[in-house]
Amino acid sequence: MPTNTLKRSMYNIIVDQLSEGEVLLFNSSSCAFGVMDKKAQMLYDKIDEITDISTLDEEDQKNLNVLAQNGFFVPHDTDEFKLLNIIGNVKRHSTSGLNITLAPTTDCNMACPYCYEKNTKRRMGPEIIAAVVNFIKSYCENNRPTTVTLIWYGGEPLLELDTIQTVSEQVVQLCQEKNIDYNSSIVTNGVLLTRETAIILKEKCKITSAQITVDGLESVHNRRRILRSGADSFNSIINNIENIKDVIEVTIRVNVDKKNIEETGKLIHYFSHEKGWRDDVIFYFAPVDGNINSCVLKENTCYSRPEFGKIHAELMRKSYESGNVKIISKLYPRKSELFCGAITLNTVVVDPDGYLYTCWNDVGLPEKKIGDVSTGMVMGKNYIDWLSIDYPDKCKLCNLLPICASGCPYHRLRNGNTAECIYQTLSFKENLKITYEEYLTSSPAND
Repeated sequence: MPTNTLKRSMYNIIVDQLSEGEVLLFNSSSCAFGVMDKKAQMLYDKIDEITDISTLDEEDQKNLNVLAQNGFFVPHDTDEFKLLNIIGNVKRHSTSGLNITLAPTTDCNMACPYCYEKNTKRRMGPEIIAAVVNFIKSYCENNRPTTVTLIWYGGEPLLELDTIQTVSEQVVQLCQEKNIDYNSSIVTNGVLLTRETAIILKEKCKITSAQITVDGLESVHNRRRILRSGADSFNSIINNIENIKDVIEVTIRVNVDKKNIEETGKLIHYFSHEKGWRDDVIFYFAPVDGNINSCVLKENTCYSRPEFGKIHAELMRKSYESGNVKIISKLYPRKSELFCGAITLNTVVVDPDGYLYTCWNDVGLPEKKIGDVSTGMVMGKNYIDWLSIDYPDKCKLCNLLPICASGCPYHRLRNGNTAECIYQTLSFKENLKITYEEYLTSSPAND
């Protein structure tokens, strides 16, 4: 007798009840998303009562196989949390890739009021540049990674274009010699990202994408993204994006707080309709983090994560209805046993002095360093704290854990490891509903 060995996954989430009685079902571990009709729902609801699967009719057996193959049903003896934890620990201690964020300077041509960085105008000198390259070479020789990823950050990294080019060209050559996959991107305010510079980044530095911040239409943006020269930054940035979007992939980040929330709908219209940026430029919205940007928090202008979760869902809907379909796939919930690379062995941030950190938020704070490019990472208190942080007990039974991973470890290390439910866990259902709507729209059966 074929015995039933399956149970419902603890990571199943009912997304919505449809008008015809179907159910939208999502699994946060497999990230599978589908529609259950009424018959499949009956099987789903009574799976624990079924002992002999040979008694199922052909349709039920087909449904059972589909639900099992997509992770909605799992073996009875599987401890899903332990499995998630094991996979996370494997990734945490893997050295098969190197992810390195480089801040060639802490100087910036802007003075944004919510910026958490101190403009100390430090820059990488020739000795540090050489030590950075040697650090990467040493890592590759000792660990034989299959991938190397460089992210350029600041300050404003394009103030040091020569450094970007010098380091990139040497690391690209190293990766070619050792048959290592190479990826690179840049986070920039966009003011200096002309077409000529974008071509240099792509062709000589192998940088394929850029994240640029736009915080509103001209007047609002210029009050928040302030050039030290006093000049207009909005039009420079918008013109640059228009001129480079066919050279490298551009993602626009909009930092949102209570001071510019009214601009979000205007920006969606401006990007999608006036500029026609739908498939060739991606834009998304993120909250100004009051836990980092304390100067803004004191004015009570930051949204809490629950508040922004609701706002984020509304903004995704507005973006989709404006024709920006690409944002939906970009923000589709993805499994992440680890919230970010800061708690892994293979991710590091380098500041202009060659100090190593785990997290971007600590750059420029030598007391938070975990080593330097000459000596490498040192297993002192700072590094041990990052590498040993665990899931809070509250999260271990949560069905959102695989896509949330307990939230930002930077905050959890400062709040006694209390769960930091990310705003996306409050907006992901809207994303999935839109995904389903887009599926119905684009399905050949609806043509």
